[in-house]
Amino acid sequence: MRSVARPLMYALVLATAGVIACTSSEPIPTVDSPGSQSDETVAPTSRPAETSTSAPAITPSATSAAQPSPTATAQQAPEPTSTSPLPVSDRRVVRAVPFVVGANGVDYISDLPSTTVQLGGVEEALFVYRDGDSMFPQLAEGWSLEEGETEDDFMKVVVTMKQGIRFNSPRGFETTDFGEFNAHEVVEWMNRCTPESLCDNPSPFNIFASPAVATDDYTLEVPIAFPWSGCAPLSQFGCHIGRDEGVHKVTTVDTHGEDWARAHHVGTGPFVQGHCVFRDTCTVHALAEHWRKVPDISEYTAIAVQDEDMLKAMLRSGQVDFGVFDYMDLPDLLDHGTLHFLETMPGGTIPQSIIWAGNLWEHSHALFPDTDLEPWKSPVYSRDFAWIGNPWGTLNIPCSELDQTGREKCGEAPYEDLDNPPGMDDMEQARLVRLALSIAIDRKGMNQRFLDGISLPVYSEYMGPTFPGWDPGRDTGSWDWLGNRIEPSGSKQPVNWELNDNDLEEAGRLLDLAGFPLVDGVREGFGTMSLQSHAAEAGRVGIEYADAIVERWSELGIEVVNVVEDYGAFIRPRLIDRTQFLPVLKNGNVPSNRFPLDFPIPHQDFSGNRPGLGFGFESQAAANWWLSMQGATRDEVKRIHLDWVDYAIYWQQYSGVFQVSKGVVATTRIESWDGTPMNWQNISRNPEFIVLRD
Repeated sequence: MRSVARPLMYALVLATAGVIACTSSEPIPTVDSPGSQSDETVAPTSRPAETSTSAPAITPSATSAAQPSPTATAQQAPEPTSTSPLPVSDRRVVRAVPFVVGANGVDYISDLPSTTVQLGGVEEALFVYRDGDSMFPQLAEGWSLEEGETEDDFMKVVVTMKQGIRFNSPRGFETTDFGEFNAHEVVEWMNRCTPESLCDNPSPFNIFASPAVATDDYTLEVPIAFPWSGCAPLSQFGCHIGRDEGVHKVTTVDTHGEDWARAHHVGTGPFVQGHCVFRDTCTVHALAEHWRKVPDISEYTAIAVQDEDMLKAMLRSGQVDFGVFDYMDLPDLLDHGTLHFLETMPGGTIPQSIIWAGNLWEHSHALFPDTDLEPWKSPVYSRDFAWIGNPWGTLNIPCSELDQTGREKCGEAPYEDLDNPPGMDDMEQARLVRLALSIAIDRKGMNQRFLDGISLPVYSEYMGPTFPGWDPGRDTGSWDWLGNRIEPSGSKQPVNWELNDNDLEEAGRLLDLAGFPLVDGVREGFGTMSLQSHAAEAGRVGIEYADAIVERWSELGIEVVNVVEDYGAFIRPRLIDRTQFLPVLKNGNVPSNRFPLDFPIPHQDFSGNRPGLGFGFESQAAANWWLSMQGATRDEVKRIHLDWVDYAIYWQQYSGVFQVSKGVVATTRIESWDGTPMNWQNISRNPEFIVLRD
């Protein structure tokens, strides 16, 4: 059963939590940019007509943002001249996107994302993910970690740059020399993106202990507070903080003025910015020569198409080359033979999991131990929810009577805990409930039912088929809630990595064991439950999956509904406030099976990300392991990662459901696209790797 209304409990939680409105992860901008017209929806644009490559693509009058501000004190930009010849223009690729923002050339002064960044190719990264290495050099020559000179000094990352690479000129400004890529420009790019700036990801270099400095033209140093030897926060892969934008020239603000810098994106990539019109089109042009890769295509254009039926027609007529569709539409779209599903980063998948929110198991902030969290006062512990484990006290079980390990600071939740079986605490009871509900899910059946077999099951946010380190025969062992391995006993038995799912009988046995027997078709004492869903990264198919899971859980005798809510307006604020008490079907902070074994535990899985976004549970085990990674070797980090997978599956903090391949629906004109893996993107930002059929 699906519900689109919020239960009364939600109203109470929202009233007490002070929810902050927030946008979704992929908002459609609603504000005007300089030179825009009205808020009317722009009609789809067909494939751009072939134009002479000798005509200038940008002129000062193209938009009001193309000229420096009259009051700017910085040096004025030179007048553009006619463009020099670029590659022949019969190898263009056109991409449909819901909204074209235009070009926002400098992220720290632009409050909108840039279509040129969305397209990719204009900028490059210092490091990329390659062959399992999340710090494979691209613009960088190499890197190292160095200890501080005294015990009080932070460890620092030292990065050396490749020499002889120049910043490319946007179309129409070929006679302007934007200089050589060097350490000074990289330092400016890093240091200007502060919490007070307009960067898309505020303070994306917040792992740094102090600003970066250039020690010479090709070397920079930056002290970092929380280093890992295998993953400094400088990669396009998004190590630590999800930064996947590449280096771009930000000092054009000083030399050309803010208006010009906003409108012109200057990077070192194999493409340069061309003509970009807000709400209409934006084009990047391939270079005839490039230090790393000369593209197979000549131009790459984004056009605005918001209507899905229109997009289908334009694809089938060849007006656009590819677009993004909900995975629910793929079986029908691909059945005609004229289109195909194109993986732009082959092998990459998007996992979707049930996040068991409300399990708050830390009494103090992991990074600031003197900050008390007092989770027992959270609305998630306002009553005894069957799926939420309470390691703290209750009205009838004072915290002072419990073993104080992990409870050095403690308090009582405002309810009586009366339904635990003899000898079983609330933590084990709730673990058995979560495990039972995960085992009941028919992952393979739903794959055939909704996606015609094009997805794969996944059993954890961190592990499943196609993930590094996957071992279907491995079991988790048994764990206490603080992250210590224990001897199996009673109900505390190891869990297999590859769950024997679709097993209602075993799920029922576990619910019986947890103290919720089936009486007249209803689980006595369990109460009502809701599963939350929304159209997350995999699209509305996630809502259909949630419906099917709810049907399955109902067969166990649980009164449950699927509650569909807007993520940005309701779910995300509750996750930030740590007041979300219902399980949510979406992805956490691991949006790709590229998540390597030496990748750190996400801050969002423990209190380390407070006061920012978390995913509804907080674990002292994760906090301890995260801190133990400081300065660890790559092999040590891999071992901790595998322990974390074992722990997370045993305690069912996430119940993995399905994973779908990252990609687009494309015409057969595009043969392949073997882009560099990016953890945080569903479509490659490396159009230089698009290969067209001859």
